[in-house]
Amino acid sequence: MTLPLIPQEDKHFSITSGRIELRQFSETDSNDLFNIRNHASVRAGMLNNQPIDRGRHEAFVNDNLLFKPKQWLFIARRSGEAFGLALLRDLTAPEVEIGVMLVDAERRRKEAYFVSHMIAWFGFEKLNLTSVISKVPRTNKVALDFNLKCGFTDTGVVDEHYYHLRLLRSDSHENKTHMDFRQRWPLSLEFVDS
Repeated sequence: MTLPLIPQEDKHFSITSGRIELRQFSETDSNDLFNIRNHASVRAGMLNNQPIDRGRHEAFVNDNLLFKPKQWLFIARRSGEAFGLALLRDLTAPEVEIGVMLVDAERRRKEAYFVSHMIAWFGFEKLNLTSVISKVPRTNKVALDFNLKCGFTDTGVVDEHYYHLRLLRSDSHENKTHMDFRQRWPLSLEFVDS
């Protein structure tokens, strides 16, 4: 099943692998998203690390996720507990940006492994993207090493704040890390009530 590149307001789904679920954002997830985006460990990795007030958060949700959605955003959950988000944004750009943000990511290496593979699988296998861009903060060596291990390569873009990395669909199919994940942890996509 191939999905349209732009999210649909009336159809929500969940991607699962093992005990990890990426549930497509719906209005009922707004408070979880607010808490994730404002968690000190998540804010520390952002250029603007100041907390987001409720009004700015609600404007972001309304403008980007609810009315004419502009990005695919998923709340990452384990046993029902929201612990992060995964997204694909800049959907009209030549290359879509992939992103993963987890609360206390340094303690959640396994969850980061799952969520990263799950959102890449969705982009390549369900949206038929040919490549994705990852912007990794220059201060996050762990994330940089993980991206490189997964087959991302430097785009050559010079940016004082971020490494700009690219993953091609063909490279994800041939990369040992991706192949091992798909073999050990099958993925499924199901439509859910929102």
